Amino acid sequence: MPFSSQARRLLLANRSLAVRGASALLGLTPFSVQERVLLPLFRQALAVPLHDGDLNFLDARVLRIQVDDLRWRLCLSLVNGRLVMAPPDNEYAVCIRADSADFLALINRVDDPDTLFFQRRLAIEGDTELGLAVKNLLDALDYDDFPRWLAEGLALLRHAHLWVRGAGKGVNA
Repeated sequence: MPFSSQARRLLLANRSLAVRGASALLGLTPFSVQERVLLPLFRQALAVPLHDGDLNFLDARVLRIQVDDLRWRLCLSLVNGRLVMAPPDNEYAVCIRADSADFLALINRVDDPDTLFFQRRLAIEGDTELGLAVKNLLDALDYDDFPRWLAEGLALLRHAHLWVRGAGKGVNA
């Protein structure tokens, strides 16, 4: 998917506006709506590790994913073997924090969790052992196990992320 250099400049020039807009939109979206939309996506993306018992470390424990630049939090847990979302202000056992661009880099394997952590772009707070289990799960996820539509969506996000990242470094894509 080719992007024009004009579109790239426009996106880069308005990144802070886009982040503020996304933050406001997420802030106005009720938890019940976020849960209805996001939980099925997480369940599909994590279906294989969930089936294999690789998420058992989350049993009755809460993982908070915090996207700092969007001022948005998501809490996941495992209850009776079923992945659930908890309200974002729920107490958590571990919190993984980063900006949206760094989470995109992590999800799309542009950067690995260790690199982001040691560059202080990814923070793990709370139960360190649980945080390491989450990090290892992220490293082990096999995109071939994802539903096709999700894998293609992630590929599109990866392309857009690399395109914006390259533009920020003066690289033409």
